Amino acid sequence: MFLLTLITIILIVYIIEQNSIKNALKGIEYTQNTSLTLVEPNEEFDIVCILQNRTRRFVAFLRLKEKFSKEIELFLKNSEKFDNNILESSHYLMPRQKLERRFRASIPKRGRYFLYGATIFGGDFLGISETIGDYSCIEEVVAIPKESKLPDIEIKLSGYIGDISINRFIFEDPILTAGFNDYTGQEPQKMISWVQTARVGHLMVKKYDYTLELIVTVLLNIDYNGDNNEELVEECFSIGRSVCQFLESKNIKYRFITNATIAGTRPIWANSDYGWGKNYLMNILEGLGRAVYIVREPYEKMLDRALNFAELGVGHILITPKMEESYLAGKDKLKELTGYDVCMLTPNQGGE
Repeated sequence: MFLLTLITIILIVYIIEQNSIKNALKGIEYTQNTSLTLVEPNEEFDIVCILQNRTRRFVAFLRLKEKFSKEIELFLKNSEKFDNNILESSHYLMPRQKLERRFRASIPKRGRYFLYGATIFGGDFLGISETIGDYSCIEEVVAIPKESKLPDIEIKLSGYIGDISINRFIFEDPILTAGFNDYTGQEPQKMISWVQTARVGHLMVKKYDYTLELIVTVLLNIDYNGDNNEELVEECFSIGRSVCQFLESKNIKYRFITNATIAGTRPIWANSDYGWGKNYLMNILEGLGRAVYIVREPYEKMLDRALNFAELGVGHILITPKMEESYLAGKDKLKELTGYDVCMLTPNQGGE
């Protein structure tokens, strides 16, 4: 009788053990996401990890190994173990329980960073073995470049934009015609619109808006193989951010062109016309955050693209790691087509 009872108990334990091994991770779900997908360097955000039991059974033991880009800094409690970009923890789940864990985090420098998901180990009934499940996922966080610390960048940009506005005032451009007024005798004869005069039967003069459609093309070049290459290119990305923010603050439409490789996406602004506004700016800043040190095309090809878009009255701002003699020819070509000089900005020299 005792032997029969013992065999029955062993059989029951065996069945439970096999069932626990088979279903160790059945109904277990895991996701990762972030409260922000676009952040400033050192800006804090939340990483949200959700572990869920979809079944009606009690899950006694789960061990998690969650993986993040090593550059992501997590602010953890002393009891939590984070080593070699792996966060380890153990949990149990009640039936239908959803366990949400939040961690404060930050990223110290510009770039593209990832949350890779987790490996989950489910324990068996007897604690002898573990069932391993791969819960990989790819979630991105992009850190945009810091603003440039060049002390006189805004002064140089203000001077350049001011020069364009003055030239447009001195040399009237028919493109800037905003309407027509009656001729008073005080206006120069060249301002008379003969078409409008013929239409209304008396002398009419053109009314100019000297701030109408002031537009700029921003060129960001990283085709440079000299000393401190990465450091200088990083500063160029920061200058690019500061230039775009300056143009936004002045309500100036602009086009953004770069020969840097933008990882993970094809930016909307790559083929867009001149733009302006928060969404346009944030799209460019995201692109600068994703940019890597791989030159997508040489400077000469990027310049050719700019020349294709160049037209009379358009300003150009060139950001480059270092001034090269070969850039001067392109600068002269742009000036010839637009009527304006090119504002050149470098990390070491500021502007020229």
